Amino acid sequence: MILIVFGLLAALMVIPITFAAEVVYLGRAKVTLRVGTPLFRRTLTLWDSAEKRPAGRRSAPGGGKGRFWLSVAVRANHARRFLLRHTRLEEATLRLRLSLSDAARTASLTGLIRGLTAAIPPALRRRVTVLAQPDFLSGHTAALGRCIVRVRLGTLLITGFMAAMALAAQRRAQPSLSKEA
Repeated sequence: MILIVFGLLAALMVIPITFAAEVVYLGRAKVTLRVGTPLFRRTLTLWDSAEKRPAGRRSAPGGGKGRFWLSVAVRANHARRFLLRHTRLEEATLRLRLSLSDAARTASLTGLIRGLTAAIPPALRRRVTVLAQPDFLSGHTAALGRCIVRVRLGTLLITGFMAAMALAAQRRAQPSLSKEA
């Protein structure tokens, strides 16, 4: 019975999860995230500039919470590195249709982006695509960005555990700031 439980846990740990983030800007911005596994798929709209949202209460700048979470991020650096080492980039695409107020500025910006694209290392060129086109007539800039990464469920669980340990260590080191957060 114990072997069956451990076998199921091991099978869960190797399930690949695909995250596909998409940013679309056509006069308004929309950010969606698709999460998929062999068992389910889900699409979430993270941000849509067409939706009106109530203004939330924001904390004053320079508060203790920001410093606390920044120090947690510094302590969790090993968790972030572990996650990045075990995450696979499937595809990254950026398509731009640039239209500025001046045709010369539009052409210059398009040339700059195309020049920077040439600096992408050859090993990444088959996975990373940047297309920039000037649009001298429409007067509207449009952008589409898509990034697909794959990670295993076990990697996310281990990273979460490592980050929780960093958070606990930070709370032990600065107990007065952790009560504010």
